[in-house]
Amino acid sequence: MAAQATSISFCLNYDPSLEENKRSSIVELNGSKNGNFLVYRNSDPKANVFGMSSTNENYAIVNVQDGKVLLNNTYDNGLKYTYVNIEKNEVMVKGDKTTYPIVSGSSELNENMVLELICDGGKCMSSESVITFDDADGIVLKLNGNDATTDDFTNHEDIRMYQCKSGDCQMISGYTKVNGNYYKVTTTGGATEVDNSAPTGGCKKNNIGLVYKDTDTKFYICLDKNLAVELAEGHYILGDGTGVGPFDGLANKLVIIDENKANIYVDTEFKGENRKNYLVYVSDTYYTYKYLEASSSFVKDTSLSGVKYFQQVATGSNVFSELNLEDSSLIVSSLARWAIFNCRLDRDNCIRTFGYLKTGDGKYYKIPYAATVDPANPTSNEEVTSATMATNDCAVNTEGTLMTDGKLCLSGNGTPANRITGDMIAGKTYIISTTNANTFNGAVASTSIVIEVTSNSYSFNNIYDEHGPVLTLDNAQAHTSQIVESGNSANLSKLALFDCGTNGLCTDAKGYLKTDEKIFTFDTAPAAFTAANIVSSNTCTGNVGRIIDNGFGKYLCLDNSPELKVSITQNGYYAVGTNSVDSGLFTVSKMVKITDELIATNNHFEDNININYIIQDGSKYTAYAFNSAGPAFTVSNSVTGIVVYEQQDSSNVFKEVTNVNAAEATKDIKHWALFDCTAGVCERVYGYRKIGSRYASLSYTYDNELLTEEDLTEKKCTSSADIGQLLSDGSLCLVPNDTAASQVKGTMADGNYLLSGGQNLVFAELGQDQSVVVKATSNSFTLKPLTAVNILKVDEQVVSTPTTTDFSNATSAAKIFIYQCSELHACHSVNGYVKDAGVYYAMDNATGASKITPVQVSCSSHVGEIVKDADEVNYFCLTSTSMISLAAPTGKHYIVGTTATTSKINSNKLIKITSDYIIEDITLDETADTSYLLSTTNKFTAYNKSNKLFTASTSSGWKTFQKITSDATLYKEITDLSAVKLGDLTNLMLFDCNQGSCKELDGYILIGDTIKKCTTSGHNCNSASTATTCGAAGDLGNVKVNTENDKIQICLPSGASQALGDLEEGELYFIGNTNPVKYMVNSDASVIAMPELDVGFYLIKNSAVVTEEDSTGDSIVKCTDGGSITCVTTAVTSVSNFGYYLNANNSTILVLCTDTPSKSCTLKVNDATNAAPKHYLQPEADATYKRVISCNTNGCKKQGDSVNGYFINSGIDSTTNHVISCAGGDANCATTNGITACDGAGKVKVSSPNNRMYLCLTASDTAAEGDSVNQKEIKVGATAATVYITNAGSDGFPGATPSTYMSVSIGADGTALYKPLLEATALPACGVVNSGTCKRSDDATLEFAQGKACYKSDTKTVYVSGSADCQPLGGLSDGDFVIFKCDNTFDCVQVLDSSAVTGDDKKKLLLYKYATSGNPFTQQTDFHYLDTAKSRLIKCESNGKCAIVTTPGCYSVLDSKSNNVIATNPLIKVGANDAASVIAKGTIGDHTHPGPFYFIDGSSVNSSNNGYSKLFKCTSDASDNVTCTSYTQKNAGDVYANKAEGDFTNGIIKCDGTYFNTINGLDGKFYVNGDTSAKFMIKCVSGSPCAEEEASSGDIYLDEYSSSDSTNYSKLIKCSGDDTVTCASAPASEADIGYVLDAGNDNKVIKCSMGAGGINCISADAPGAGYLKNSANPPAYLSCTDASTCQAYTPSATSCTGNVGKITTAGVLCLDATYTGLFANGVYLVDFGTGSAFPSCSPSDGNLGYVVASANAIYFDTSFGSGGAEQIKATELIVLEDGEIDYTCENGICTLPEGNEGNE
Repeated sequence: MAAQATSISFCLNYDPSLEENKRSSIVELNGSKNGNFLVYRNSDPKANVFGMSSTNENYAIVNVQDGKVLLNNTYDNGLKYTYVNIEKNEVMVKGDKTTYPIVSGSSELNENMVLELICDGGKCMSSESVITFDDADGIVLKLNGNDATTDDFTNHEDIRMYQCKSGDCQMISGYTKVNGNYYKVTTTGGATEVDNSAPTGGCKKNNIGLVYKDTDTKFYICLDKNLAVELAEGHYILGDGTGVGPFDGLANKLVIIDENKANIYVDTEFKGENRKNYLVYVSDTYYTYKYLEASSSFVKDTSLSGVKYFQQVATGSNVFSELNLEDSSLIVSSLARWAIFNCRLDRDNCIRTFGYLKTGDGKYYKIPYAATVDPANPTSNEEVTSATMATNDCAVNTEGTLMTDGKLCLSGNGTPANRITGDMIAGKTYIISTTNANTFNGAVASTSIVIEVTSNSYSFNNIYDEHGPVLTLDNAQAHTSQIVESGNSANLSKLALFDCGTNGLCTDAKGYLKTDEKIFTFDTAPAAFTAANIVSSNTCTGNVGRIIDNGFGKYLCLDNSPELKVSITQNGYYAVGTNSVDSGLFTVSKMVKITDELIATNNHFEDNININYIIQDGSKYTAYAFNSAGPAFTVSNSVTGIVVYEQQDSSNVFKEVTNVNAAEATKDIKHWALFDCTAGVCERVYGYRKIGSRYASLSYTYDNELLTEEDLTEKKCTSSADIGQLLSDGSLCLVPNDTAASQVKGTMADGNYLLSGGQNLVFAELGQDQSVVVKATSNSFTLKPLTAVNILKVDEQVVSTPTTTDFSNATSAAKIFIYQCSELHACHSVNGYVKDAGVYYAMDNATGASKITPVQVSCSSHVGEIVKDADEVNYFCLTSTSMISLAAPTGKHYIVGTTATTSKINSNKLIKITSDYIIEDITLDETADTSYLLSTTNKFTAYNKSNKLFTASTSSGWKTFQKITSDATLYKEITDLSAVKLGDLTNLMLFDCNQGSCKELDGYILIGDTIKKCTTSGHNCNSASTATTCGAAGDLGNVKVNTENDKIQICLPSGASQALGDLEEGELYFIGNTNPVKYMVNSDASVIAMPELDVGFYLIKNSAVVTEEDSTGDSIVKCTDGGSITCVTTAVTSVSNFGYYLNANNSTILVLCTDTPSKSCTLKVNDATNAAPKHYLQPEADATYKRVISCNTNGCKKQGDSVNGYFINSGIDSTTNHVISCAGGDANCATTNGITACDGAGKVKVSSPNNRMYLCLTASDTAAEGDSVNQKEIKVGATAATVYITNAGSDGFPGATPSTYMSVSIGADGTALYKPLLEATALPACGVVNSGTCKRSDDATLEFAQGKACYKSDTKTVYVSGSADCQPLGGLSDGDFVIFKCDNTFDCVQVLDSSAVTGDDKKKLLLYKYATSGNPFTQQTDFHYLDTAKSRLIKCESNGKCAIVTTPGCYSVLDSKSNNVIATNPLIKVGANDAASVIAKGTIGDHTHPGPFYFIDGSSVNSSNNGYSKLFKCTSDASDNVTCTSYTQKNAGDVYANKAEGDFTNGIIKCDGTYFNTINGLDGKFYVNGDTSAKFMIKCVSGSPCAEEEASSGDIYLDEYSSSDSTNYSKLIKCSGDDTVTCASAPASEADIGYVLDAGNDNKVIKCSMGAGGINCISADAPGAGYLKNSANPPAYLSCTDASTCQAYTPSATSCTGNVGKITTAGVLCLDATYTGLFANGVYLVDFGTGSAFPSCSPSDGNLGYVVASANAIYFDTSFGSGGAEQIKATELIVLEDGEIDYTCENGICTLPEGNEGNE
């Protein structure tokens, strides 16, 4: 079926009084019906397109032709009246009966359906509205055709109003004044008295033309929305809206209030010119309109801009029409009514101004300034001719006068040559002084004004759009490009700088001028302009008000506390702090404006009230408080929370909106902005703000909208498109669903919500899988600013910070995620690891948190996972062979290798490890691929980034890297030094890389045309290089830029002098005489590095290090390490020690210095091999370098200073001295030829004639070559062996003690070196024991020295060697323990007093136990022995070695492995001086004090002795049995009471995350117990041990370890739980701001407040009796009866009836039964009468308490009136300066003065 065509019709009328099928009257526009029709006036003025203008002009004739509908303004039927067929609303045509209405059923005319009209120009009125009253003129009022009297107005409905001229009258509607009151009179409803009150909501668009009575005597008319005008004679225009009353359906009409304000009606007599502009003066404002002839309407015109000329339409009229200046003769007659106006685009009014006009025929006219100007008091306008001009053009004090040549005097002067004038050239702007009154303005001292010039006017520009700094040249606005600094055209002295306001008034300004080449400062004339001092600096400290250059650009320093600066190219307004440098350009806390050319003081935002501002600098927003008394802008740290500000003039300044609820339409909030502030540091956010009963939508797209009820009614929460939408009940759609019960919504109450997805969000733009957190308050939903990484719990979209309880519960843990967020706070959940309360959790972006238990394994299969070591320290595996400790992570970056499949980290990613989490850092993913450097424990490793993955780099060479992370661990390679900025230099460093392993280098780099020095001490390249001279020996090494080739040159020796020269790439140089420095240069000479010095010798020639074999040098550089490496240079001609030197530049080549045939030093190749090594004695005479050099295939190295023994000499004297002998220590090496025959063990023998070397093993000699019992050959290729000797009594083995038993290692490399004897792990074995002294079992010829012990294994007996016998050890009882000290395996003696063992001997012990039956002596292994007699604890290892336990701490050992009974003495304590004692179970705890208690586990001490990895945790059971178990939970900052101590000295055990250590407790302070399973706090009191303190749920303490002064604290300890109470420390949050009870001090409260550094808490007195609260949701309340007595308070009252003085459940204070007070800054009066429940109140009827309120306190202020009676005012019990009721107050008690009825 084909679709039917739609017919378009034109609506002629709609009459709801008719039957439904007859109400609409239409004519179809399909061409089937043409002709003239009657259209009725629409009640909506916007639909009145045919211009029915008067109140009785209700019809128009329209011609319908071919689908067009046009006003038929030429219609004329030749008759007096026009007749219309009402049935069809068709104009009847004479003779055309088809247009007539016919009586039904006949052919007769139905006269009842004929409308008789009088028409003019196509607009018609009823013929009944036109009548003749003899001699009537003006407005007349008739009652049934007779003149209405004042008494007739009691009969209202028949009164009519007529407008008459010579008896011809038309009925009209309007208002008339009768007996002092106004009546509205309509053509159908008669007269009705106007309302005696203003309309609800004031004047609106739907009540235009309403007249009402607002006071006893004043009447007003609504002209437009929010525009009510008191009735006064004149013309007024009804605005664009809907007229009411007598003006029903009218808009944009000119109404007149006639003489004596008698009548108000539409003025149909005033005929405007089509499209001409008119001004109407209303209430001191000139509103702009344009007349549209077609609709007889005056519509607001906001298109006017610039200087405009108008004239009053008549003398005294408040209507002005446009003035055409083309021909003065046509307009001069109205000169007295001329006026000049300043108009601006998009404004509906113009401002009157003054000046001079020039007509098209060249005449000038003056429109002079007058202080008061209105239509009734015009200015004294006059023509300016030569006769009226000043005779002395532009003389002194004649600024602003028009001169005879038509120019304007800008600066008068007695000397004509010095006078400054301006031409009437369009576009010019002049600034002239108003010290003296002139045509433009009155006299204002120290002020100038802006003169705007057009082609035919000079006028005062009192709407100066370009307000701010203005530069002038000869009083004309100028640009900095016009500045000429020097020469004949220099014009600096002719410049001036002004600060001009929007009102065109200007004052002298100070500031900076920016040109392309230079920046100038402008202070005060004369000679005001000077070149600015631009400071090269990165900080504003000492530079406030100055311009600094940090290499990134130039910045204006605004403040230094906090550090605030702004780029001088960042146009806008900024507040400058106190300036203490230069000449004080900017005074304290003034606003400056930055433009393209100027930076100058500006008072645009200085107001007469104190108000807050927020100033934007890029993405940074800072809150300022403006004090009008200064006036001054200061950084405000009191601005906190979600605040509403309004952007000012599209600038970077936002002004506080003090009355948010006043907004009524979208235009009112067009420039609003939301901020989330903390202590004055703000971030712009977006969202919804409640405004009264409506809501403002403030979007990140800056499209603000005030939502109507209809807007919200349409919003649903059923589809994904609805996510984030505000709903009609004020909730936020979070999770949509078709079923209402399944929808998740957020409410406007303090909290946070996760918003995932959504379309057209106001909060932020989200990508795929992204979310935002929405912060909810009692009146807003806003985007919540988040840090880069956030650990959040999300439960039904409610976001919170997870607690330890959440993590420990599997259900809750599944709702915990890591969110990584962008700078715009768009977030997505990521994988990783999180640490909470010492426990790590694997974080999955889908399944949440799951606990992991690290195991003690290697990293080989666990890369990207957490493992632990034997000390229970957790580590994160970076690669299969490397790990990083998680004991105390500091937020550094690392790169992980190929990760395990079970890891939560992807392979080859950059990660960040903090104390809270481990995640991938993706911030570099989208950056260009390049090389990076990672710093870990002073090790720098290079990586390449490609496709978001990091792999190890093998690159080598010098490289510059820039630090890019605040943790100083990650550096990015900089390959183009020309792009480096000054600001980069603090983060830039020079590195020397070798196969990806890099180290820092000192050196110089060329940045632009500046040389900067890189220092390893400063870790940056930010040091200035100022030494550029090269004229003296001390200048060697100085650097300078070669401007010809932009390379770095260096000062080099040149013969006997110095000269700047170039270094050769790849060459190594030593430059300088006294302390020469090592240098190298890169290929383009943009970097000169100073490589790390190596200890040793360098051969140099002409300052360059010699590198070629057999090449000679002219100097030797010797570098030594005396704490730092320093070098000295010796000329070869001055060398006095000859031989081979170790070459520090290349260990494979030696430096050989000889004195024959002349002194020379040459590089000689090392021909040693591994098979044929060689040894040389370096011939340096000093202690450090007289060392043996040993060489093989791999090169040469220096032997250490501890070497003892012999080397085969390969040096230049080897033919005469075959041996190098070293006795250990400094300079104890020498060449020798030994002895020719052995005469003592340990000596060296050189045989003759073969010169073979032997170590003498005895004092006997073997003449034959080869090894024997007396000698062992030392040779290259010898079989390595160890020989034992008893050293000769003197001159034996070098460096060994004479006559001692020792061992020597014979090496295959031609050496015989001292080898220490092995330590004893058991007593040496006895050989023969019955023949003299005790013999050794390994060599029967050797005896044990007297007093030495040995062990006979067959008899299990210990023997002691005497002077002539060998006897069993005696004097022992059964079960005795025997201690021995062994210096080596053959030297053991009995220890009778273990406390007398000192030093290293404590580690050389053995322990045996004696028995009278069985084996007499049994060695003790894996055993602890407590020597109770001497208070020493001895620990024996499984290998038999024993040592006295010297590490303080406690020890627990099994009964089977000690001589202690653990059930009686659970622990053994080792204290100071190794003293050991048992800790009996009774001293630990019992069933009444079960613990747990904590002790340091001494056995877990770190190898570096810097802490312990374990504690003992001891508990007692019901039978008083004590059990101690190992405790390894480690969280940095956790503390425990040290039960081992009896005082608070060392009374606290503190964990740093890796180890435990003891510290002193602080008297009277509380600590949170580190074991979260323990239900107590720790309290320390002087003279007593730190011990447990029972904790209760809800207790809050100050965390002592968050304070640096024991006064101010940043953390609170909070205890919670029911059956099990746990206490935990956390940073104080915004919810803590306010007051809570101090559980650690019964007489104090904890007060937390926001400061510049964050939230700070103190222990304090309550401010007084009253109520306190914190800022939680809901808050916790306190009730205080005085400053030191407070208790928890729970509001229960739901109303104030019977609850005076209480806090209600709504959180307000009942001041009396009716009025309430808020927790907000203010002062209230509380009824202290009978029944008042206010804390500490002494009820007495008639008394009121003076209470002071703030955001967190309401307290009784007894100090008010303490010095005598004070008088106050209050309204509704709120103390106000303009309050209605007077009160008298003394000591905080206020009463009503006698006779005052108060609030009744």
